[in-house]
Amino acid sequence: FEVIKMNDTDENDTQPKPISQPHPHSHPHILNYQAIGSIPRHVIRAKLNGLRHLVIPTAVQPTYLEQDLFPRIVSLFEPQRLKYNQTNVDWNISCYLEVMPGGLPCPNPNVKLCMECQPLLNACNDIFYEWYVQQHPAVKNLSKRKRLGVERLMTFVTRYTAAPGEQALLKHIDGAGKVDGSVVLALPSDPVSPFEGYG
Repeated sequence: FEVIKMNDTDENDTQPKPISQPHPHSHPHILNYQAIGSIPRHVIRAKLNGLRHLVIPTAVQPTYLEQDLFPRIVSLFEPQRLKYNQTNVDWNISCYLEVMPGGLPCPNPNVKLCMECQPLLNACNDIFYEWYVQQHPAVKNLSKRKRLGVERLMTFVTRYTAAPGEQALLKHIDGAGKVDGSVVLALPSDPVSPFEGYG
């Protein structure tokens, strides 16, 4: 799960912001470009139905997730205990990879897991960019004179199980201010999970 905002810099800006630029077809072993290529068509259909979100099945190659990355995620997954006083939420089902300045909402992100997931996160930036420029047509004109990029504000992996307190991410306020959207990626199910349906 990523919380994202878009940034832009003038072409003459000598101090570009720390953002990633979109690189079409730069993740062939990660992304399904046939699915990514369908984003413009699906955005139009979603708009006609009054929807802003978009579901892209198999946008990420299943073999990459299941055989390559997921075993490493499972081995490095260490949830941090968080407590949001304003909403009285207390849980430890999320492992934060990237957090906002000041260590919000977690002061100790999992650096090792973040490094393992970096290629996937960069690929998700590309997915988000493709959706964003279709959702906001004016951005296409802007991109001709400015360098647009994606900045991730917060990234985490959440594990759901049938155990009490682990079935859902309860409503809360995590401190993220103005954002342009989010990417939610469904990871494979853990085959050794003790619960039917896994998590």
